[in-house]
Amino acid sequence: MRTSTGRDEYAALTNICVDTKAFQTVSAELRDDPKFVSQVLEIDPSLLEFAGPTVKRDRSIVTATVARQGTQLAFASEELRDEDNVVLTAIKNDERAFSFASASLRGDKEFFLRAVKLKARVMLYTDEDLMRDRTLMLQAITANEGALSFVPEDMRKDRDFMRIVNHGYDHGSVHPPSDNKGET
Repeated sequence: MRTSTGRDEYAALTNICVDTKAFQTVSAELRDDPKFVSQVLEIDPSLLEFAGPTVKRDRSIVTATVARQGTQLAFASEELRDEDNVVLTAIKNDERAFSFASASLRGDKEFFLRAVKLKARVMLYTDEDLMRDRTLMLQAITANEGALSFVPEDMRKDRDFMRIVNHGYDHGSVHPPSDNKGET
């Protein structure tokens, strides 16, 4: 099915090594060829944006790419932006990748806590509804003490909230007292 020859691919790779913008000028067929594009992404992971749909759906290629440049998650297929392991790999490289995760992952409290555990700064890219959840913020601080820096200011100024945080630090974890069940 491939009409290009190995020689064409070699010439294209040579041109891309000299000027990565050359990738945009190669045939759609080559830009959708996983083997060829894998080599291109080794040169410059930011070129995922210009890859074909087959490549953007390829879990191994996308995972390898976002491990090197997390924000390239923005150009992965919708399906891969909804896979927690792919997104967490991207976040390990760059917390901004959280903003490119699927809406369902961004709104999932359990996933949020896993992401915060890796990098507290994901909280900068988190939906306001999650950030207003006091219990979730306490859990985030338990997952990563650095999360306290990103908790909304009004919570950090709240004496009761900080008392719970400080009490948790004294005892090795931060958990809301049992009489605050349901408080969000």
